[in-house]
Amino acid sequence: ELIEWHKSGDVFFLVKAMPHNSKNKALTVIGVGGATINKKSGKATLFNHYIKPEFRGNGFLQKMILLEEEYAIRHGARKITCDVRFSDKPVKTKLRGMGYRPSFVPFSLIKGKLHIKLRKRVK
Repeated sequence: ELIEWHKSGDVFFLVKAMPHNSKNKALTVIGVGGATINKKSGKATLFNHYIKPEFRGNGFLQKMILLEEEYAIRHGARKITCDVRFSDKPVKTKLRGMGYRPSFVPFSLIKGKLHIKLRKRVK
C-alpha cells in the first residue's frame, strides 16, 4: 500500500506491507520515498528512497518506484529523474534495470553527499 501526503509542493510516500512470517496481519510501515513534479516542464524527481533493512531484497523498492512513476506520469511527467547516493550500488543497479540511465551531468552535490542522477523518459 502506498500512502501519499503533500507538503511544500512535494509529495511523500509511506509504504506499508504485511510482514512475512508474522502472526500480526496489520500493515506496517516498511519504507518511505518522495517526489517533486514540475508540470510545466514535464519533469519529475524521485528522491529519499528508504526501505527498512529487514524488508530489503523482497522487491519493495522496485514496487515503490513503479508506483511513484505511475503517480508522476498521471500528474504530467514525461521525464523522471531519480537522485541516488553515489555509493549505493544496489539501488543504482536496480534503477538501471528499470530503464534509468545516468544524466548528461552525472554528479551533483546535495547536502554534502555525492549523488548521481539517473533519468528515464516515459511515453
